[in-house]
Amino acid sequence: GFIVVKLKVNSFIATLGLGQVISAIVLKVSFNRQITDVFSGTFEKFGRNQYFGIPVVFFYLAVAGIIIWYVLEHTPVGRFIYATGGNPEAARLAGVKTDRMVWGSLIASSFLAGVAGIVFSAKVGLFTAATGPNYLFPAIAAVFFGASQLKGRPNVAGTFIALYALAFGIKGLQLVVGTDSYWVNPMFQGTTLIIAVSLASQKGLAKMRKRKVQTT
Repeated sequence: GFIVVKLKVNSFIATLGLGQVISAIVLKVSFNRQITDVFSGTFEKFGRNQYFGIPVVFFYLAVAGIIIWYVLEHTPVGRFIYATGGNPEAARLAGVKTDRMVWGSLIASSFLAGVAGIVFSAKVGLFTAATGPNYLFPAIAAVFFGASQLKGRPNVAGTFIALYALAFGIKGLQLVVGTDSYWVNPMFQGTTLIIAVSLASQKGLAKMRKRKVQTT
């Protein structure tokens, strides 16, 4: 929050840069080792239990998604967040405390990322510093892909659909390719990210042209 709000660094760049710094700290603290056999059975059940044959992680995701969806779509705070993200200066002039919205959004995002890391460690029963960065670009791809398909902006429903679309797409390609499928994951995610950003940009330009036509 401080880097984005006070130092005026682009939030995406700040996320990437600070992520690398934190990864370096974790590597130093863990001596770049894979930590196993330190979690209790109760902790591992937190990430491995199943209900009605469905992994408990799915229910965590569903609950978090419903809460976030409600906040963003049905509360003044959500409207302020979208306004701040869309046009910070216009939102500020309209009376929105934009700095507070940015701080709150980044803190909430960091908290959820931390919870996701804890659940992931409980599910796999180990910790390694190399795990987190591998999920950065899939998350970004899912957000942009979801935004390009629904509403033209980041949204919970679109992201949820995109997550499973990416997972099924990658799994399908891996089954088709066979044993030599180590390259499928990054290739599919990178291609999807490029296509999703292109679609989102085209939709944004189309909306701008439509507004210009309506005002003339």
